[in-house]
Amino acid sequence: MKIVIIGAGLGGLTAAFALATAGHDVQVLERSPTLNPTGGGISIRPGASKVLQSWGLKKLLERICDRSSSVTYRELKTGEIRRTIVDSPEHADWGTTRRAMIKLLHRLATQAGARIRFSANVARVSDDAAQATVTLENGEDVVADVVLAADGIKSQTRRAVLSDVGSPEQWDPNVDNTTFYSFDMAVSKLTDDPSSMKLTEDTNITAWKGDGGFVITRYSSRFKRVGLLFAIEGETDQKGLWDENGDIEYVRRFFAGSCSDMVKALGIAKTCDRWRIAEVPNLPRWSSPAGRIVLLGDAAHAMHPNAAQGYSTIIEDIGVLQFLFASLPGATVPQIVSVWQAVCKPRAERIKEFSRWNTKHLSGKTRAAIGVPHAYSLLESVVPDMNADFSSLEFWKWNVDYDAVDEARKYLGRKATPSRL
Repeated sequence: MKIVIIGAGLGGLTAAFALATAGHDVQVLERSPTLNPTGGGISIRPGASKVLQSWGLKKLLERICDRSSSVTYRELKTGEIRRTIVDSPEHADWGTTRRAMIKLLHRLATQAGARIRFSANVARVSDDAAQATVTLENGEDVVADVVLAADGIKSQTRRAVLSDVGSPEQWDPNVDNTTFYSFDMAVSKLTDDPSSMKLTEDTNITAWKGDGGFVITRYSSRFKRVGLLFAIEGETDQKGLWDENGDIEYVRRFFAGSCSDMVKALGIAKTCDRWRIAEVPNLPRWSSPAGRIVLLGDAAHAMHPNAAQGYSTIIEDIGVLQFLFASLPGATVPQIVSVWQAVCKPRAERIKEFSRWNTKHLSGKTRAAIGVPHAYSLLESVVPDMNADFSSLEFWKWNVDYDAVDEARKYLGRKATPSRL
């Protein structure tokens, strides 16, 4: 199958590797002149790590990732641990940097045969029952069986795909009133002994719950750096979604009453990025009416980052798509895309809702308790339930112990034949 991917970010390169490895003819169109691996840390949750390990990437990822065993909740003012939730012991919960992951994926995708074109600016996309076409600004037409638009939260393809539904602005990102200020730093600037600080005593995702603001941190023993995201609720004069001119003095003042680890890190930081939390509204569909132009990743379901599952959800989506292409040789592309949406869309939208809830929870805006420790031994006897309360073990089990490809396999078992898709 001939596949064109718009965008060479995390989602685009992951799809390029997976689909080229499966034998498809893959071309990636990236508007930037080079790779642009900006941003801080990323998390790969257990459900996504199942997919990556099924692709044979475990050893490669262990070279650039730290493995964590749990998510830790602390009180921002004191640093006291209030809750630790242990994830699946079978499948890794990995943390790494965006830069390291993009470099790895670029190498793997090109080795698998994907062609990556830089400075390829897309002017428009179109499709019909037979094919999809990407027209570049230089007038060149790139024809494919399917186009995967991994062009991010501000996707222009999204407007084209949904041009028959409502107004174009209806599907633009919803911007929250919470602003993130982010930076990372070498641990050597903080301490000579990482075990002596709460910030660096383990490699878990750590959420520091406050009042009107919170902090997300993750220590990388692999790179000897710690990444910090300081979230402040309230209006801001920032116009765009992201810039490099965060007011570090403002962040210091806001978090002045925090525990000593935070105060020390903020005292050392010189600059920070600033970006608004935003999400794409639930879309009526992730594909064009003809079914050959498909929204992928943040273009389809950008979410608040406070469940650490944005990239993980993208990996699951790609794993299911690869599986369906291989499992339905007699089906048309629109039929396969329809099944893919039926499997992946409900999960992405539920996780997006959880991420939004978690933004409020970490800012002290919910009544959910965080004082009871959870262990995986407790989860083993729990029945997963995607519709359970977000603070429940049932929801957590569904969240972390999910097998996206197996869910697709079950869906096909219920449908039995392509004619019933």
